[in-house]
Amino acid sequence: MLPPARLLARLGWRLQVKYEAALPAGPIVLAANHLSHLDPPVVGVAAGKPIRFMAVDGLWGVHLWLDVVLRAFGSIPLSRTRAPLGAVRAAVGHLRSGGSVGIFPEGGIVATWGESDSMPSAAWLSLRGDVPLVPVAVTGTDDAYGLGATRLRRSHVTVTIGPALDPGDYRDLENPAKEMMAAWAAWMNDHMEQP
Repeated sequence: MLPPARLLARLGWRLQVKYEAALPAGPIVLAANHLSHLDPPVVGVAAGKPIRFMAVDGLWGVHLWLDVVLRAFGSIPLSRTRAPLGAVRAAVGHLRSGGSVGIFPEGGIVATWGESDSMPSAAWLSLRGDVPLVPVAVTGTDDAYGLGATRLRRSHVTVTIGPALDPGDYRDLENPAKEMMAAWAAWMNDHMEQP
C-alpha cells in the first residue's frame, strides 16, 4: 500500500484494524462490503500487503486524478455491460502468480449493508485460484465519504478481518460458490450489526 494512503488512513480517518485471525501468508481474495470510494485504500492498509482491487470500468476516464489512483493501486477494470472475461483472467492470473485480489461482492457502493444482493464472484475467484477467501467488514467510511458526499470528513473507521474460508472445504459441495458466499454473508451479517 502506498505510504500516503497509510498515513491518511491512520491520521485522517482514525483507522482501527481488528484481526480475528492472522491473514494467510500467500495469495488471498479479500471480500469486503462497500460503503465508500475510500474502501479500497482502507482495506489495503488494513491488509498490510499489496492488493489489486477489481473496479468497474466506468471509473476510468471520469477524473485524471482517479485514473492516476486506479493505476497506482493496480486496479483491474471490470465491465458492467459485458461478460468480464478479461478481468477474471487478470485476477486469476494475479492470484496464481502469488498476488492478492480485493473485491466488493455487492457490485458497487451502497448506502447500507444488506441492501444489495452479493454476487458469487469472490468465491468463484477463490475456488478458481485455489486461494483462501477472507471476509472483511468495513464501518465508518460512509461517514467519511459516503454516497452523495462532496468532501472528505474525519471519521472513525474500523476494519475487521475475519478468518479465511478455505476453498477446499467447499469444492465437493453441490454449489461450492453459493455455499462459500453464504458463509461469507453470515460472517458479514454478524459483524456489520456491531456498533
